[in-house]
Amino acid sequence: MLCIAMFALALPALAQDPVFTAVTDKQNVAVGDAFNVKFTIENGRGDITPPNFSDFNVVFGPSKSSNFQIINGRQTSNMTLSYTLRAKAEGKYTIGPAVAKVDSKLLKSEALEINVVKGSAQSSQSSRSNANRGQKPPADKNLIVRMLLSKNKVYQGEGIVITFELLSRYNNIDLGETSFPSLNGFWSEDIKSGQTSWEPGYEYIDRVPYRKAILRQKLLFPQRPGNIEIDPFKISAQVNRSFFNAGTKVTAQSYAQNIEVLPLPGGAPESFNGAVGEYTFSGRAGQTEIQANDAIDLTLDVKGKGNLKLVKAPPIEFPNDFEVYDPELKDRISISGGGMNGSRTYEYLVIPRYPGKYEIPELAFTHFSPSKKEYVTQTAGPFKVEVRGEDGIVPTGERSGIARSRVESLRSDIRYIVTDPEMLMPAGSIFFRSFGYYLLTVGPLLFLTGFILFHRKRDAILGDVRTIRRKKAHSVAKKRLAAAKKAMDKGDSTTFYAEIFNAVYGFLSDKLGAEKATLTKPVIRAKLAEN
Repeated sequence: MLCIAMFALALPALAQDPVFTAVTDKQNVAVGDAFNVKFTIENGRGDITPPNFSDFNVVFGPSKSSNFQIINGRQTSNMTLSYTLRAKAEGKYTIGPAVAKVDSKLLKSEALEINVVKGSAQSSQSSRSNANRGQKPPADKNLIVRMLLSKNKVYQGEGIVITFELLSRYNNIDLGETSFPSLNGFWSEDIKSGQTSWEPGYEYIDRVPYRKAILRQKLLFPQRPGNIEIDPFKISAQVNRSFFNAGTKVTAQSYAQNIEVLPLPGGAPESFNGAVGEYTFSGRAGQTEIQANDAIDLTLDVKGKGNLKLVKAPPIEFPNDFEVYDPELKDRISISGGGMNGSRTYEYLVIPRYPGKYEIPELAFTHFSPSKKEYVTQTAGPFKVEVRGEDGIVPTGERSGIARSRVESLRSDIRYIVTDPEMLMPAGSIFFRSFGYYLLTVGPLLFLTGFILFHRKRDAILGDVRTIRRKKAHSVAKKRLAAAKKAMDKGDSTTFYAEIFNAVYGFLSDKLGAEKATLTKPVIRAKLAEN
């Protein structure tokens, strides 16, 4: 009893001074969107007087919670007052400080700034409600999985963020098998994939608090128009497991989601090469007054938001007398919940071989802007180049479109005639340097070299995956069409359309030697025209 009394007396000495804070889970919200505000007293308990919420609708609250712990002799106690608010109108608002009375002390929290923008979140929630209408609700209300889309209606090639969420009311949960849907018809990029952790705070559904964790986030770019349905994703978990209890196995399944993919409008300019997003295009040339055989650096930049990994530089018609090397590609791309942002840079090395005045014509880059719902064309150039050179360094005469190299006199291209009779001897009088001599000397080496090159060529062909894919394209496509026929006979329309899509795009991918994800309609037309 004495030990217990001494321990109880020591607790206040180990306790820390109280701290009063205010936090919100969102600082940027849409009109009609709900967000949480929490006022917390750390290392103490007391009464909290909330600020005025007249600029918002109080959806839920106040809700009180408290926590008390003793760890390694140190006492901690927290008390939280929570509200769920909904924004009324656009603008920038300030939620004033709350006041807490702890013992005899008055503490004030910091003010919170809330930026309310035009209500898009409410419409997206309404779209999700329509998509979920008529589907079976979750069996276990203590465990919910959700598949949320940033948009339900987009243009072909426009980015969508898909989020897989887990909401739980169980004290402890161990995730088991997780089955994510296959995202056929999309180019996908990972945003969040890895270790799952719970987010701070709670999310309220029908005034019931849930802990929330984001299991995975992906950025999707639809590659074909039409309605694309994303199958539900499923998880299994062991809940309420302890040292004496193996726990209970539970399962949960999300709703399916349907995305309406709009085709790009007709009338695209010839300079359109499949880029969809919000971009800026610029070009610059290095020094344009140079000597023949010096280099010019030509740089093209595409910056903005969209699938930058599929953006291509506009074709350039260089003058015939320019030697041009393949461009160096530099990507500075970031992927987040806001989409794919950054820049793609093409750097060309160009070497004029002849003096004169030249012009690299104007370059046009066209992209489709989903926000403007129209094609936008931007230009760079033209770039004028003046090439200087001294007389006799380069030959004159008729020019052609063939890339040239600089011509220099070697002064030994023609051997002089031997006029000394003593140095002459009858042809074929000696074996050295005769035809037979060279044949026996060089012949085996040539044969061995040819033999090695033949086998290397043969091994290269056998190891060329692209060539093998091209040869087997017909047989693979027939198998996929056979599978589609079986699905059609069974009435399985989902599998039928998936197999048809895989057969057509797989055949084109194998034949054209391109990745399936990169085969948009403009790319297919261009590659078929090339072949």
